[in-house]
Amino acid sequence: MKRYLTLQRDFVMLSLAEKLTVLLTVLLAGGLVLLLAALVLIFASLAVSAQLAEWTGSVALGHCIVAAFYLVAGIVVWLNRKRWIANPIANFLATLFVEDMDEKK
Repeated sequence: MKRYLTLQRDFVMLSLAEKLTVLLTVLLAGGLVLLLAALVLIFASLAVSAQLAEWTGSVALGHCIVAAFYLVAGIVVWLNRKRWIANPIANFLATLFVEDMDEKK
């Protein structure tokens, strides 16, 4: 019985280590992708703003148009945050940590 409990504990620890490795890998890769996407977004925004400034004749107006676009995009993301952010994260974590319990059954 003691051997079984030791093996069971070792299995749980290895399973937890595997799950945490997957989770940390996803977080690190996601963070890196987010950082690169932010840089691309910044430079693309500057390019669009400069082009709008040329078309409108006002640098301030070009910047304001880009800012308004981001404001609208931010509102849309905020209104859909559960569907686009919270639910996928919850599903990922549930799949990651619950699938092991299904395998045991």
